[in-house]
Amino acid sequence: MIEKKKPRRIELNNNLVRYNSACIEPVVYPECFEGIIASFEDRFPCSMDLVTKIFNEWNKTAHHLRVQQ
Repeated sequence: MIEKKKPRRIELNNNLVRYNSACIEPVVYPECFEGIIASFEDRFPCSMDLVTKIFNEWNKTAHHLRVQQ
């Protein structure tokens, strides 16, 4: 039975890019794990300001966690 089993389908949504009020185009990514990562990177851009905010929030509760720093 395992020989006939198909691999899981990868769910991937494309992003829309607005160049101006009249021009909106989809960005199509390949259906693989690299495509998922690229889609996520385009949708949620990272900056040092964001990373600093995340670490500041984490540090507020880090003493409750069993994490060695």
